Amino acid sequence: MNDLLLSVVIPVYNGEQYLRRAAESVLKQSCAKHMELLLVDDGSTDCSGMMCDQISAGCSSAETVRVFHTENGGVSSARNLGIQEAKGEYIGFLDADDWWIDAFFDEDLVKLLEERFDVYQFSYLSVSPDRKWYKENRVENREWRELQPKDSRPAPVTHWSCLYRRELLLGHQIRYLPCKINEDVPFVHLACSMAKSVKTVDRTMLCYWSNPKSCLHSSSAQLSLKESLRSLELEESEYSKHGRSISNQRVAISILYTKLPRLCCQMSYRKMQTFLKDPMFDLLRQDEIKPWASLQKRATLYHRHPFLFWLKARFCQGIPMRISGLFLAVPFFRSLVYFIQFRLIHRWLPMGGKD
Repeated sequence: MNDLLLSVVIPVYNGEQYLRRAAESVLKQSCAKHMELLLVDDGSTDCSGMMCDQISAGCSSAETVRVFHTENGGVSSARNLGIQEAKGEYIGFLDADDWWIDAFFDEDLVKLLEERFDVYQFSYLSVSPDRKWYKENRVENREWRELQPKDSRPAPVTHWSCLYRRELLLGHQIRYLPCKINEDVPFVHLACSMAKSVKTVDRTMLCYWSNPKSCLHSSSAQLSLKESLRSLELEESEYSKHGRSISNQRVAISILYTKLPRLCCQMSYRKMQTFLKDPMFDLLRQDEIKPWASLQKRATLYHRHPFLFWLKARFCQGIPMRISGLFLAVPFFRSLVYFIQFRLIHRWLPMGGKD
């Protein structure tokens, strides 16, 4: 097996506040000698590019950290450059605001990778915005070998908790799609569908931080809705290029009904109606396509009484959102809101140890 076992790609855009934490969490792993770190500066306008160079200069070997400075092309473009330039047997992706668990890449993981599965999926921790609470997202220890195209296999939606064999990505031309939101879901789905072997390992890989300033959490309802549907369309197109056929219509209609209340909170009824006349949202006018069971009541109310649907969203979600926004602007109340939300309601555990 290749001595350079793993390439870790970190796309960087204006992440000077937390980039060093992410990079050091990789470089401090006990078996870092089997790994390279690729920092792709995606046209940052802050000091992130300079910080990338400093991290590289601080390593004893010039090959341990490689830095690429590019014009801003989006996170998908940055990750795809990382795939193209990677030299390791496997490729992993880490966002600049997340970080690896200290003891993840050790001798035990090296032995796991020597089993040469095409895709490895690991457990991970979700971390609250104030980084005081976490939730474990665990997977079972399972493996699939000699998979055929129609065989069932895991379909994770978290690209950051997986390691991919480089030959799989290059051989099937699997790349991140040019979306601003949810670009990772089609990627990991396609990678797993094309893989001939997959292994899920109950071993914690990283901390995924719900950064309130990230694109996912700060995007408008209009952009979020359009980009989510666009990623599903691109995924169908990408599958067809590989001779596969999938339909995301039910997923799309469910996403629409999931995100509609937030749209109602940000737009007047007249503007919302005008916005939804876009052909992209024709699914809303097709009764034969049913959303997930949990969204059936919401879909029924929207079809029968669209104005009442808008009004209910404004009162039931809009008012609490505005009140929550006022509380989150004050540090003391922000901590109180997160404590109630993550500790008391969702029962997340405190960072640094379990109860």
